[in-house]
Amino acid sequence: MKPVALVTGAGSGIGLAVAQRLCGDGWQVVGLARREQVLRERLPGGCDVLACDVADAGAVDRAMAQLLQSHGRLDAVVNCAGIVHRGLLQDQSLAHIDSQIDINLRGTIHVIRASIAALKATRGSIVNFSSTLGQHPVPGVSIYAATKGAIEALTRAMSIELAADGVRVNAISPALVRSEIWQAAGMSDGDYQALMAARAREYPLGRVGEPEDVSALVAFLLSPNAGWLTGLCIPVDGGSSVNLVRR
Repeated sequence: MKPVALVTGAGSGIGLAVAQRLCGDGWQVVGLARREQVLRERLPGGCDVLACDVADAGAVDRAMAQLLQSHGRLDAVVNCAGIVHRGLLQDQSLAHIDSQIDINLRGTIHVIRASIAALKATRGSIVNFSSTLGQHPVPGVSIYAATKGAIEALTRAMSIELAADGVRVNAISPALVRSEIWQAAGMSDGDYQALMAARAREYPLGRVGEPEDVSALVAFLLSPNAGWLTGLCIPVDGGSSVNLVRR
């Protein structure tokens, strides 16, 4: 029987790359996102799809019940779902503030909470997503950075809570990775390309990240080769975390 992995935010960017990588590695992937049609169009054949807003705790519980009814087990959770709204704090609407907290932080909490019993049964693994902006923020992303800092604290705390049950909890902290998140936040294509070019010049390895750079680490963290790793937040950043040029 294939191990079963739930991947949230699986319709685009890193989440899509993770779903594709795990599917290719032999996992039974269940992709979760708000838009079912996008999931069906983009995910590889053989992946199951669940339409769900992770900000809705009841919807998450129902999706988990459906997953377990269909597959009978859960071996891994990868929390990729996330959004960002750009703007200085005083200029952000309460709706934009709340939506980032609801999806990025509460959504991750809802999914973890709903999956704990099933993961204990399989001694499974959780991978959460932070961001280098959680440690090294720039102007205009204060709420996003706050949610990602909280994800790192949550990861460390849950790794201790679940260790006795053999459930490992780690996080990945990417720098700028090619995805749709900034255009979804209202950034124009021209500004996005300029951002990508600027960051590529700043990162020691000379390029921004690709989703596959991150999905490879997810695959490792979920594998037996990472069996003694828990409570980590690992930067995937082209060397930017040790680059002092911008600081």
